[in-house]
Amino acid sequence: CGEQNVYVLLPFYTKVAPLQLAFGKQTAQLGYSSMLAWVPALLSPPRMQSYSNFASSLSHDQALQMLMIVIWNGAISSAFTSYAQSYGQRRIPATLASLLFTTQPLWNALLCSIFLHESIGAIGIGGITLVLAALSNSLLKLSEDSEKSKEI
Repeated sequence: CGEQNVYVLLPFYTKVAPLQLAFGKQTAQLGYSSMLAWVPALLSPPRMQSYSNFASSLSHDQALQMLMIVIWNGAISSAFTSYAQSYGQRRIPATLASLLFTTQPLWNALLCSIFLHESIGAIGIGGITLVLAALSNSLLKLSEDSEKSKEI
């Protein structure tokens, strides 16, 4: 596939590199989330007092744990995944990227089963089977098309 210059055309016809777009998206999310968390508190003295009481009740270890959770959710779960997705989509064909995205429910079920000890019922197993069958069919078709294009 190789390196390609891929740009996203926004409605006002400005070229924006995908990684730059991902950075902008995450920055906007941070701003909106912060605003939605703090503006109501600033407008409501009882809510501000509630925030203050909660913060002062935390031990040093609890405050550190909370800070680490916020950093993890912001930096890894949100910003890194958006960056990695944009980075990866530049390096693989769009059809393969869309096929990989269809596996998200499978990963969700697997990780919930492992870490949260949730069971996968008959409907879940049926759904997993359908997704895997469709994915296999699409990958076979993709590989056949790739072989045909190499022969030409």
